[in-house]
Order: sequence, then structure tokens, then C-alpha cells
Amino acid sequence: VKYGGYPFTLGFYVTNDGSGIGRMQLRNVTSTNGGVATTSGLVFAKADQPGCAFIVNGALLTKSVGTPSGIGFWIENGGVLRATSVNLQRWATGLYVPNVGSAPSIDALALNFEGCTIDVNIEHPSTTGKLLGTDNYSKTIIPLNAPIYEVGEDPRVITVSKKGGDFTSIKSAVDSITGSSKSNRYLVKVGPGIFNEQTINLTNKPYISVEGSDIQITIVTPQNTSQTIFELGTDNELSFMTISGATSGVGISCNDIDGFSLIHKVSMYDNDTHVWVQSSNYSTTFYGEYLDINGEFTYGVRSSANNSIPSIVSLENYFTFPTSTGNTISSLIEGDGSSLSVIGGIIQGNSSTNSIGVQIKDGGYFNCSAVDINYWDYGINIPNIGQPTRFELDSTNLNNNTTKDFLIEQSSSSGRFQGASDHTKIDSISNDFFWLFLDNNDGELEI
Repeated sequence: VKYGGYPFTLGFYVTNDGSGIGRMQLRNVTSTNGGVATTSGLVFAKADQPGCAFIVNGALLTKSVGTPSGIGFWIENGGVLRATSVNLQRWATGLYVPNVGSAPSIDALALNFEGCTIDVNIEHPSTTGKLLGTDNYSKTIIPLNAPIYEVGEDPRVITVSKKGGDFTSIKSAVDSITGSSKSNRYLVKVGPGIFNEQTINLTNKPYISVEGSDIQITIVTPQNTSQTIFELGTDNELSFMTISGATSGVGISCNDIDGFSLIHKVSMYDNDTHVWVQSSNYSTTFYGEYLDINGEFTYGVRSSANNSIPSIVSLENYFTFPTSTGNTISSLIEGDGSSLSVIGGIIQGNSSTNSIGVQIKDGGYFNCSAVDINYWDYGINIPNIGQPTRFELDSTNLNNNTTKDFLIEQSSSSGRFQGASDHTKIDSISNDFFWLFLDNNDGELEI
């Protein structure tokens, strides 16, 4: 059967009075409804009652000229569609299932959509069946909890790649997600390549994980060097990627998220501030496992608390290797309620003048274990600013720092230290500083 050249409103229609069965089988059907302009009311095939079915094998349904309009298949109220090898071109909606009456059943395989405004729009939340051939994520609308599914696809797993993914931009993929929650979690999988992005904002989008391919394979850079690359909210995760190039901006920001976010196996280069965790009105917690910080930067990890609201940073396997020649601070803990805990790592500088491994000020707290703090001008610095600070260092080695291992300028600060240092490079005015360490200078045990 071939329809061509002339307008029509409804091509094929299967219905009944509710007491019978209607079934239509179509093979090798070509609809080229193109010679004359058509209205938006055009429908190629419609089934609208229980027991009414279309069985379609091999069909080309095309509106061959003009803008997309009309609907290819309209199935509602218990209707059935069984379709194989169907090509739908330039329809406003290729397959439409409105939320009307009882649940329809759709089994449509080997589909191909070309130039449709919407490929599939299934509104009925109880629609059953499966689909194969939906290749445009943004043009496929299916209720997440509907029984119908796309073969080999999970709508909560969104792919980003240079070619063949759901999106070519991480920001576009994240922006497409609505309604993420504890019971509705999403994974954005990012393929190989350099992705030059505007700010990727995950705030108010909980339970979303952005996963790259590997730190050497997936690289995220900013379109503007002064922007923030990632803004994280509560219950967000980043993993397996490199974040680089915000030379006067921020790589990862967590600000007043009222919860926690985390990263895993992330490498960062040449961001002015690599990670900045802030709290002013809500407690903010940031977890990192295998964080690698390199290149030119002012701050590596910065924990900033305001109004005594906790800003909590906890890192495991934390490494820094700056090439900066300016006033670099690898780790800054500032404000009453701010804290940084590090288990395992190397906080290594490049001996630049005025560089600091760890600076604690105005009520901050620093805790570490099994960490080397080496090759800074000042290994640990506590300036005489604001509220009393605290620190606890276990199995920590301070070696080859140029001017001081410890420079404690606040008399009300308190702390303890166990590890290795050089007693000639300890300068403290605090009477509440206790230590037990092996002296790098003379080999003696200092208590």
C-alpha cells in the first residue's frame, strides 16, 4: 500500500464498541504524505480501544516536505502496537501514547526516527512492552516507573561522548535531569576526550553521579577561565576525570549544600582554587578519595566556615605537586567550624618563597595521619588571626621545608604532633603544643 501526494487526516483506524476485537496487519506500507501541506491533526494510524491492534512489518512513514507535523502511531486505552522495521520521518510525534483509559501494550523493534520533533511520547504510566531503536535521549519521553522499557537502555544512565552518546556536553546532560531523588538516582557516563564546558551546576540535583572514563582519558575544561567548572550539591559524586584550566576560577565548589558530596580518583591541574568547600547557613561536607592536585594554583583545597557553621573536608590519598612560583597554599582551613582531615598522602611543594603546605586560621581544625608535608617555605602555618585553632598530626613527616616546619604565631592555638621534623625549624609561641618526633637534623627523639 502506498499513500502519496495528497493530504489525509487519518490513514488507518482500528476501534470497536468495547465488546469485540479489531486487528489490522500492515506490510510494506509507504506513506509519503508530502505533496500538499498537512495540518497538525494528521494521524497515520490510530488504535483507541481494548482489543484493537496494529501489526506492522516493514513501513516507511514520512511527511516528505515542510516542517514536522502530525503523529505516526497513536495508541491509547488498551490499544496494541506490534511493529518491526519501521522508519518514521518528519512527524511532530512518531509514536504517541496518551494517558487515556486502560494501559496500552507496545512492542516496537528495529525502529528508525528521522527528523521528528518528538520520537516517542508515552504518557500513560502503566504502558507495557519494549522499544528498540530510540536513539535520541531528548526526543524519547517515557515515565521512569512505567513497565515499558528500551532494549539495552536505562533512562537513568545518560551518556556523554564526542560521537554516538545521548549528549555531547556534560552540562547539557546534567541540565536534562529533573526530579532526581533518593528513589530516582542518575549516572552520567562521560566518554574519552576534552569537554569544554560552561559551569556544570549540580546544586538542587541530588543523587547524580558524573563518571568519566579515567583521569587520563576524560578531561573537563572551562569555557571561561574565571568560572567554576563544577558546582556540587548534596549527594553528588564526581569520579575518574581530570578537571583543568580555571586559571582564575574554581575547579570544584561546594557551597552551603546542607549535606555531603564526594569525589573519587580525580586529577586537577591549573585551577586557581582546585576545591573550595564553604558554609554560611548550612553544614557542608566534602569527601575525597585519591585527589591529585598539580600545576599553577593559589589554593589546593580550601575549607571556609562562616557563622560557626561546619565546613568539613575529609580526604584519603591526597597528593599535591604544584609548579606555582607565587604565594601557593596547598591546604587552607579558615573560620570557626572549618576542618580538614587527611589520611594518607603527600603534600609536596616546590620550595617557592612564601609557599605554605597547610595554613590554619581563625578557629580552623586540621587532622592528618600518614602524610608527608615537604618542600614548602613553611610546612604548617598558624597566623595570629581570629579564634583559637587546633591540630592533630600522627605519623606525619615534615622534611625539606625551607624556612619553617612549624610557624605558630597564635598563642591560643593548641595541638600535638607525632612523626619527623627538624627542631631548628619549629617556631611556636603557643604553650599548648606537644610533640614526640624523630629529629631530621640530629637523629634524636624529641619529646
